[in-house]
Amino acid sequence: MSDKPKIYCYTHANDGEPGEAFALTEDGTVLATEWCGIEIQVPYKLGVIKGEVPTMHDKKYDAYYPDGYELEYVKTRDLGRHEGFKKAKELHNAKRKRAANDHH
Repeated sequence: MSDKPKIYCYTHANDGEPGEAFALTEDGTVLATEWCGIEIQVPYKLGVIKGEVPTMHDKKYDAYYPDGYELEYVKTRDLGRHEGFKKAKELHNAKRKRAANDHH
């Protein structure tokens, strides 16, 4: 297990259905989004599974975590029980709520 910060890559779409995928940092920041036709595309499009060509998101990840990071794919069925992801999502929701309140 790595001590590097994690970027959780996931979608809320059910397998076999299209949906938006997200790359979410441990501190609740969304670094990237991608439209995926099916869930299995998520780790490829967001760079968890490295292909021959870097994804367009790699530079964003490198800029946010210049000392390194670990990409982790979280399957839709595991979102509710993945503790690291749940904490990151709570932080994300809190940021969104603060931002909404700041605009009122």
